[in-house]
Amino acid sequence: MLGTVRAPTRLDRHGYVAGLEVERVLRGSEPGESVGRIAWEELGTESSRFREGQRILVVLRPLPAWSLWRERLPEGGAHAVAARGDAFLDDPDAHSVELLQRWLALSPAARSGEAGARGLAELVAGARPDLAEAALARLAA
Repeated sequence: MLGTVRAPTRLDRHGYVAGLEVERVLRGSEPGESVGRIAWEELGTESSRFREGQRILVVLRPLPAWSLWRERLPEGGAHAVAARGDAFLDDPDAHSVELLQRWLALSPAARSGEAGARGLAELVAGARPDLAEAALARLAA
Protein backbone atom coordinates (compact mmCIF):
# COMPACT_ATOMS: atom_id res chain seq x y z
CA MET A 1 0.00 0.00 0.00
CA LEU A 2 1.04 3.52 -0.70
CA GLY A 3 -0.02 6.03 1.90
CA THR A 4 0.74 8.73 4.42
CA VAL A 5 1.58 8.05 8.06
CA ARG A 6 -0.71 9.70 10.60
CA ALA A 7 -0.22 10.08 14.36
CA PRO A 8 2.56 7.56 15.07
CA THR A 9 2.32 6.53 18.72
CA ARG A 10 4.57 4.52 20.98
CA LEU A 11 2.58 1.79 22.75
CA ASP A 12 5.32 0.49 25.02
CA ARG A 13 9.09 0.08 25.01
CA HIS A 14 9.17 -1.59 21.56
CA GLY A 15 5.65 -1.41 20.09
CA TYR A 16 4.29 1.35 17.86
CA VAL A 17 1.07 2.07 16.00
CA ALA A 18 0.12 4.72 13.44
CA GLY A 19 -2.67 5.55 11.05
CA LEU A 20 -2.07 4.98 7.35
CA GLU A 21 -4.02 7.23 5.04
CA VAL A 22 -4.18 4.95 1.99
CA GLU A 23 -3.48 6.60 -1.34
CA ARG A 24 -3.21 3.46 -3.45
CA VAL A 25 -3.31 -0.31 -3.09
CA LEU A 26 -0.75 -2.11 -5.25
CA ARG A 27 -1.87 -5.64 -4.43
CA GLY A 28 -4.40 -7.17 -2.08
CA SER A 29 -7.30 -5.31 -0.56
CA GLU A 30 -7.58 -1.97 1.12
CA PRO A 31 -8.44 -1.72 4.80
CA GLY A 32 -12.13 -1.13 5.43
CA GLU A 33 -11.61 2.61 5.75
CA SER A 34 -9.54 5.17 3.89
CA VAL A 35 -7.29 5.28 6.96
CA GLY A 36 -5.99 1.96 8.23
CA ARG A 37 -3.71 1.32 11.18
CA ILE A 38 -0.22 -0.13 11.02
CA ALA A 39 1.82 -1.58 13.86
CA TRP A 40 5.48 -2.47 14.22
CA GLU A 41 8.22 -3.12 16.73
CA GLU A 42 11.56 -1.42 17.12
CA LEU A 43 14.38 -2.55 19.35
CA GLY A 44 16.10 0.84 19.24
CA THR A 45 14.64 3.50 21.48
CA GLU A 46 15.99 6.64 19.82
CA SER A 47 13.17 7.37 17.37
CA SER A 48 10.42 5.72 15.40
CA ARG A 49 11.06 4.73 11.79
CA PHE A 50 7.76 6.38 10.77
CA ARG A 51 6.89 10.03 11.33
CA GLU A 52 3.80 12.18 10.89
CA GLY A 53 3.15 13.02 7.25
CA GLN A 54 5.73 10.56 5.91
CA ARG A 55 4.68 9.02 2.57
CA ILE A 56 5.51 5.32 2.43
CA LEU A 57 5.04 2.25 0.31
CA VAL A 58 4.51 -0.56 2.79
CA VAL A 59 3.90 -4.30 2.79
CA LEU A 60 1.40 -5.35 5.44
CA ARG A 61 0.44 -8.66 6.99
CA PRO A 62 -2.12 -9.60 9.62
CA LEU A 63 -1.22 -8.46 13.11
CA PRO A 64 0.35 -11.36 15.03
CA ALA A 65 -2.02 -13.10 17.42
CA TRP A 66 0.62 -13.18 20.14
CA SER A 67 -0.61 -12.21 23.57
CA LEU A 68 1.74 -9.19 23.61
CA TRP A 69 0.00 -7.67 20.57
CA ARG A 70 -3.42 -8.48 22.05
CA GLU A 71 -2.36 -6.54 25.15
CA ARG A 72 -1.02 -3.63 23.11
CA LEU A 73 -4.04 -3.38 20.81
CA PRO A 74 -6.95 -5.23 22.46
CA GLU A 75 -9.40 -3.72 19.97
CA GLY A 76 -7.37 -5.07 17.02
CA GLY A 77 -7.93 -3.30 13.73
CA ALA A 78 -4.28 -2.95 12.75
CA HIS A 79 -1.94 -4.64 10.30
CA ALA A 80 1.70 -5.36 10.98
CA VAL A 81 4.43 -3.97 8.78
CA ALA A 82 5.95 -7.09 7.20
CA ALA A 83 9.56 -8.24 7.50
CA ARG A 84 9.63 -7.33 11.18
CA GLY A 85 8.86 -3.71 10.40
CA ASP A 86 11.34 -3.34 7.54
CA ALA A 87 9.07 -3.90 4.50
CA PHE A 88 8.64 -0.29 3.43
CA LEU A 89 10.06 2.38 1.16
CA ASP A 90 10.25 5.98 2.26
CA ASP A 91 8.78 8.52 -0.19
CA PRO A 92 8.76 6.28 -3.29
CA ASP A 93 8.79 7.92 -6.71
CA ALA A 94 5.89 7.34 -9.11
CA HIS A 95 7.93 5.41 -11.69
CA SER A 96 9.25 2.92 -9.09
CA VAL A 97 5.71 2.40 -7.79
CA GLU A 98 4.42 1.73 -11.32
CA LEU A 99 7.20 -0.78 -12.06
CA LEU A 100 6.61 -2.58 -8.77
CA GLN A 101 2.84 -2.68 -9.28
CA ARG A 102 3.29 -4.25 -12.73
CA TRP A 103 5.51 -6.96 -11.23
CA LEU A 104 3.13 -7.57 -8.33
CA ALA A 105 0.20 -7.90 -10.77
CA LEU A 106 1.78 -11.06 -12.20
CA SER A 107 0.56 -14.37 -10.88
CA PRO A 108 3.01 -16.28 -8.66
CA ALA A 109 3.67 -18.69 -11.52
CA ALA A 110 4.36 -15.84 -13.96
CA ARG A 111 6.70 -14.16 -11.46
CA SER A 112 8.90 -17.24 -11.47
CA GLY A 113 9.02 -17.37 -15.26
CA GLU A 114 10.09 -15.19 -18.15
CA ALA A 115 7.53 -12.44 -17.46
CA GLY A 116 8.72 -12.22 -13.87
CA ALA A 117 12.35 -12.02 -14.92
CA ARG A 118 11.49 -9.27 -17.40
CA GLY A 119 9.61 -7.37 -14.67
CA LEU A 120 12.55 -7.68 -12.30
CA ALA A 121 14.92 -6.49 -15.03
CA GLU A 122 12.68 -3.44 -15.54
CA LEU A 123 12.88 -2.74 -11.81
CA VAL A 124 16.67 -3.08 -11.90
CA ALA A 125 16.91 -0.68 -14.83
CA GLY A 126 14.35 1.91 -13.80
CA ALA A 127 13.50 1.84 -10.11
CA ARG A 128 15.11 3.80 -7.31
CA PRO A 129 18.41 2.28 -6.11
CA ASP A 130 17.20 0.39 -3.02
CA LEU A 131 14.31 -1.21 -4.92
CA ALA A 132 16.57 -1.92 -7.93
CA GLU A 133 19.09 -3.69 -5.67
CA ALA A 134 16.36 -5.86 -4.13
CA ALA A 135 15.08 -6.74 -7.61
CA LEU A 136 18.61 -7.61 -8.74
CA ALA A 137 19.11 -9.88 -5.73
CA ARG A 138 15.81 -11.65 -6.48
CA LEU A 139 16.73 -11.94 -10.15
CA ALA A 140 20.11 -13.43 -9.24
CA ALA A 141 18.44 -15.98 -6.97
